[in-house]
Amino acid sequence: MATFKELNAQMAVLEEQTVAARAAEFEEVLADVRTKVTEYGFTKRDIFGRGRSGRSPRPGGVVAPKYRDPKTGAT
Repeated sequence: MATFKELNAQMAVLEEQTVAARAAEFEEVLADVRTKVTEYGFTKRDIFGRGRSGRSPRPGGVVAPKYRDPKTGAT
């Protein structure tokens, strides 16, 4: 059975290999995506959607009342 230090060293080596593999594949994948976006005419909205409501959030919107007076109905 491997010791903690040996496993930690193996993890560090694998981390370096992971970073190197990602860097090697990154440009190739990015070029492929750019080609397909151009070829099919995708827009930012096609790829990422509209978001929650399609608009930026506005502060100060209407909020439902939290408390109501049972006698008068005042909020």
